[in-house]
Amino acid sequence: MEEKRVFQDKWENLYFFTEVKDKIQCLICQQTIAVPKEYNVRRHYDTMHREKYDAFTGKIREEKVQQLKAAFAKQRNLFSGINKSSEDSVRASFVISEMIAKSSRPFTEGLFIKECLMKASEILCPDRKKVFEGISLSANKVACRITDLADNVQKQLIQMAKDFEVFSIALGLEMFCNKVSQSLNSPNEF
Repeated sequence: MEEKRVFQDKWENLYFFTEVKDKIQCLICQQTIAVPKEYNVRRHYDTMHREKYDAFTGKIREEKVQQLKAAFAKQRNLFSGINKSSEDSVRASFVISEMIAKSSRPFTEGLFIKECLMKASEILCPDRKKVFEGISLSANKVACRITDLADNVQKQLIQMAKDFEVFSIALGLEMFCNKVSQSLNSPNEF
């Protein structure tokens, strides 16, 4: 009979494995198994953990599995909290950079804005000061963010233009005799 290639609940108590985001992961060392077959899971357990964890049997083994699962979940939640904070800092950096660009301010304004944010955070929420420190607003970073925003707008425009049935081209007033704009680089004459 061919073995199914899906996680089986019995592996949790037998081999200290669990399923995380469609991956089979060892609760002891957090190593993942590429092919979800019992042979692979058993081989990992036998070579890496059998000596230490075979002593746990019955109810004690189940409690140990629950302890390891709780520790694993706590560790994952800690990292996801860090990622969320980092993601929020990047989002704030983009929003502030966009505001700088829209108001035609120099990129160096980002440093001044960050100083203002730091002072405000010291007064309003000193416990969240580290989050505000994570917002990158150096002149180079602001320039990169604005470039990324512009590239994104351009890609969106190109994507939307693919669905256009018709469109018009508006030209400036500086025209040559043949009615083609000086700034328009086109081999076709209109």
